[in-house]
Amino acid sequence: RANPRTRPVNALVLSAFDPTTTDFKRIIHSARQSGIARITGHLTPQQVDGVAHGLDAIAVRVRTAADVRRVILHHDRHTTVVVLLDRDTEQRAGPLASALAQSAPDRIVFTWPFPPAEPLFAARATRLLDRLVSQLPPHVEWGLKGLTACQAPLHRDRVWRTSNRFYVDSDHQG
Repeated sequence: RANPRTRPVNALVLSAFDPTTTDFKRIIHSARQSGIARITGHLTPQQVDGVAHGLDAIAVRVRTAADVRRVILHHDRHTTVVVLLDRDTEQRAGPLASALAQSAPDRIVFTWPFPPAEPLFAARATRLLDRLVSQLPPHVEWGLKGLTACQAPLHRDRVWRTSNRFYVDSDHQG
């Protein structure tokens, strides 16, 4: 069995970047030249409109039903919608759940806790999750990060862990 640190890196996730810059295009080109096969961009709903070519997938944190609709308009690549299980989402749960059900993105990740969100206790976050997923069509892939199987027993088969990965902060990019 291969150790994660001995396998070649073949995927790249970009966060906190501006996809409209020349630097972005240079990074994409350099990554492809280095053998990177899959590039995912973590975007805001506002960045989706101007997303540059070169990304194989996008992951977008949504807060409102309007955010979901905006993201799905650009569903020309693998799209993951990220939903925080926090107080803000709890207040918008009805319209947000309807928009998620109607849009059916490729994948939804429900995550708890996630800074800078105002956290909920785990039991409340689980109830919010129950409410949100109850409206999803069965074919929509979704998972849960942050809550454990014992905190969300009805969804224990949906608890996802993030795989090992390397981080390079912006001060060390060349």
